[in-house]
Amino acid sequence: MLSSTNTSQKISQSKVFILWPKASASIGVILASFLSHHPWRKRGALTVINHPVLGSLVRETEYITHPTISKNKTRTLKREPYLPIISPMIDGLLTLIYLIRARRRFDICITAGIELGLFANFLKWFGITRKTAFVVMDYWPRRYKSTLKNKLYYHIYSWCSKSSDFVIDVSPTINGARIRDGIHIDPAKLIYAPHPIEPASKSYPPQEQLLPDSMIWTGALTPECGFELVINAVEIVRKTKPGVTVHITTYGEFPGHLQKAIEEKGVKDHFHFLGYIKDESEFQEAVQMCRIGLAPYAPGETTVKNTAGVGRPWTYMRNGVPPIITRVPADALEIEEAQAGIIIDYTKEDLANAILSLLSDDKMHENYRKKGVELSMSRSSVPVMTKLLSDLGFIVEDPETNIERNVEEP
Repeated sequence: MLSSTNTSQKISQSKVFILWPKASASIGVILASFLSHHPWRKRGALTVINHPVLGSLVRETEYITHPTISKNKTRTLKREPYLPIISPMIDGLLTLIYLIRARRRFDICITAGIELGLFANFLKWFGITRKTAFVVMDYWPRRYKSTLKNKLYYHIYSWCSKSSDFVIDVSPTINGARIRDGIHIDPAKLIYAPHPIEPASKSYPPQEQLLPDSMIWTGALTPECGFELVINAVEIVRKTKPGVTVHITTYGEFPGHLQKAIEEKGVKDHFHFLGYIKDESEFQEAVQMCRIGLAPYAPGETTVKNTAGVGRPWTYMRNGVPPIITRVPADALEIEEAQAGIIIDYTKEDLANAILSLLSDDKMHENYRKKGVELSMSRSSVPVMTKLLSDLGFIVEDPETNIERNVEEP
């Protein structure tokens, strides 16, 4: 078992429990994939339990799955779409019953989200896990309109962070934001682990095969993602590049207010909605055929992108597509230092100028492509996950593994 000292223990002699929100990807899913492909899986024990999360996503999930890798079994507990407040309690009860019946005991429980953070430390009190690791994918204490809800979130988040044995931040700016809000965590238990990014399985095509004057947008279209800035910039760019196009792949329907803005600007012919591309190979091809990847996150004190790790620019870079990104997320500084993309202020003029530069200068474009691929390879899952396990007190005897696909945040 993991001791309270700094003594490391071999991963092959450890029992790991990953308790993860089903609607979220990030580190938990990738770590589960890393460990399930690792040679230790027949000797040690890995248990993964996915929970629904609060809010509307609860109603999209009907099952909690309990795959136990060490025994090559998958247990499924059926659930109903309970009310959002009751649902986590039901999920917790079902999980506790399962763990007690299965006589599970773990060296560490790795989880994310305040609901599961509470539950994980509850399991520690019961002696089901020796240690807990709380993964923080963003820090956004003012995420609700209700002051009461924000205060409740703040206090639960603070308690989870301080009660857990480890706090894993996916962005280097998260801890500074916590400190500004009066949450001070022992530096000895803080771990930085960025979102792992797998290189694309396909080699990216040469410039002459790319769609002329094309750009790609992947993922969410929420206000903080800055799509309205793209609409305004295209209105400028088309005067110089009349054939410019933006290809959009995202979940769900294209938002009506954005469609209206496109029509009002008279740029409808420049936007092509591809819908959600489920097949990974088709998705990679759609991204790789474009010259530019768009990630103009909107600034603001309340935007989660200030502290959250973002996946969109890394999706572009791993596919050989230079990103244009605003200075909002911490990732922008890393991309700028590596000369892997163009960093801009949140103005339509800055975005338009960056687009025109990458569409017009082949030498610049090719240099950004190469640097972006190099940067994304430094974040592949094997080194990131190996270091994370080491920081958690484990010795990974053989880090060589083969993960077929990385799961990314939209």
